[in-house]
Amino acid sequence: CPHPRNLDDEQLRALADKGGIVGLNFFPAFLSAEKSGSTELIIRHMKHICNTAGIDCLSLGSDFDGFDMACEIDGCDKLPLLRRAMETEFSTMEIEKICSLNALRFFRDCAN
Repeated sequence: CPHPRNLDDEQLRALADKGGIVGLNFFPAFLSAEKSGSTELIIRHMKHICNTAGIDCLSLGSDFDGFDMACEIDGCDKLPLLRRAMETEFSTMEIEKICSLNALRFFRDCAN
């Protein structure tokens, strides 16, 4: 989605090259020009980030407290829906990386 606050592909690759992570934001205006916040669009963004920067660069960001637009995944209670949707596009290990392992690695690396 060509939103000015989204990272471009060059920025995604630079983060990956440095061992950084991207916390995917679920804000509908960041997902689609139509400002739709569907799980399908979240998955589409996940796939783009992984295809551009690699699986180790992606993490969940959400920003649940930072927007008030309608979004299918609009709170922590809906994360199991996203997890199930991810199963159609990602392996179990990839899902674990996106949901927790990448962020844990990043924070451990920063602490050292």
